[in-house]
Amino acid sequence: SSARVRAAEEEAIDEALGCSFSADQLAAKLLGASGVEDVGNFFKSVAAVSRAEEVLVAQHREAVEADELLLEQERTMLADLQQPDGCSVDEYAGALEKVLAAKQRIVSELQGRLDALKEMMAREEELSATVKQVPLL
Repeated sequence: SSARVRAAEEEAIDEALGCSFSADQLAAKLLGASGVEDVGNFFKSVAAVSRAEEVLVAQHREAVEADELLLEQERTMLADLQQPDGCSVDEYAGALEKVLAAKQRIVSELQGRLDALKEMMAREEELSATVKQVPLL
């Protein structure tokens, strides 16, 4: 149904303009094929950056929560180590190694997501500069 509405709108535009071009064809003719492609790529890039930002923020929230849990675990480990009947240094070292590995994994994943977002934002800026050169209809 939306395709029919669009076709009807394009037909009305064609009749009003007295031409036989569709809206897409008219845009391609005015902007050039690369201009239409640049504009399309720019809008896709904006949407991708927005989605990537949402994912990064969600992952950051999860990382903060995981860090809080790891800090609690570290406090417990340190308190247990201080107790006369607590864990041995070997047990403590093994547990600390696991905690540090978890922290490194969390930071590495978050850094990777951040780096990817920064690359996407740079690409969006490049496309934005290209689109600014496309003449307006």
